[in-house]
Amino acid sequence: MAGEIAHTIYAARLLTHIGDEVSDPSYWIGALFPDIYRIGRTSRYPTHPRPVSLSTIVGKNDFVTGMRTHSWIDDTREKYFREHNSFEKLSWHPLLPFAFELFEDEVLYDFYADWGHIIRILSTIHSDEERIIHNRPHIQAWHALLTNYFRAAPNDTSRRIFMEKLQIPSLIIQEVNEVVADLRTSNVAKEILMEYIRSIEHILI
Repeated sequence: MAGEIAHTIYAARLLTHIGDEVSDPSYWIGALFPDIYRIGRTSRYPTHPRPVSLSTIVGKNDFVTGMRTHSWIDDTREKYFREHNSFEKLSWHPLLPFAFELFEDEVLYDFYADWGHIIRILSTIHSDEERIIHNRPHIQAWHALLTNYFRAAPNDTSRRIFMEKLQIPSLIIQEVNEVVADLRTSNVAKEILMEYIRSIEHILI
């Protein structure tokens, strides 16, 4: 899985492929909605439509297209990391996959120029969110979490706050931040990420 900042970056890149098929800001809400299960007991299944290919990524509306984009990103990323044994190239740690998501978010934050735009969009709840998750306060909590996370480039403090909202225990939060710190100084980790991004560009040519 990709992190929430990474999902925004990759969803922006997918827009250049989708082109005029998307015209409504609800695309961004759809692209960020699926991981709402992280803050509750919501099943991952109804928020991650599958299967999704580039030829079927456009949905019945822009929100659904955003959701399908999210799923395509997750599936493509998982396949790439598995086929390239990416995590085997790094020091093993049980929290490495999640820590790599957060490392990816940190590296990619500056790839998007207007986080204020995304934050403004997140001030609105889309009707399809309530159709899927029949709990408006739960949706509001997810939007608030994303809004706070997107305000500035991630650091140990903002990651801690983010993880606390995901109800991750404090000792694990500390470990995750330590693994992210190790990844930050690793040329191998950076190269894995850049190679993955190049692979996405190749697919979208």
